[in-house]
Amino acid sequence: QAQCSNSEYWTFISVEYSYRTAIAETLREYAQLRRRTSSVHTIAICDTATDNYLLVNLGWTDDERIHNIVIHLRIIDRQIHIEWNGTDTLIEDLIDRGIPKSDFISAIARERTKPNPYMSQHDRPLTEA
Repeated sequence: QAQCSNSEYWTFISVEYSYRTAIAETLREYAQLRRRTSSVHTIAICDTATDNYLLVNLGWTDDERIHNIVIHLRIIDRQIHIEWNGTDTLIEDLIDRGIPKSDFISAIARERTKPNPYMSQHDRPLTEA
């Protein structure tokens, strides 16, 4: 198991904490801005134990149930994995809060580079040589 110095440890903890804080604050702000009607609520779900962060719309419009994920982010190995982003401004807002652009990873791009064991060889997407 790799050992790290005390300063490396605190840098790691500081980065994780600042990312969690920036994401949670941003999602809470988005939740306040997106409240459109009294029957559809936008809520921020921030789970620091598993480092999953979501913005979700819940409620009803007329007789239709609304339950959709607007944003889903995960922190993995000090990087922010974008599982779903249904906004135009999220990444820029997080960069403005001090998160480097290089620390964002698109789940779509990540998955294209990893073979899926449930796909046949012929179904796998082509990768650049």
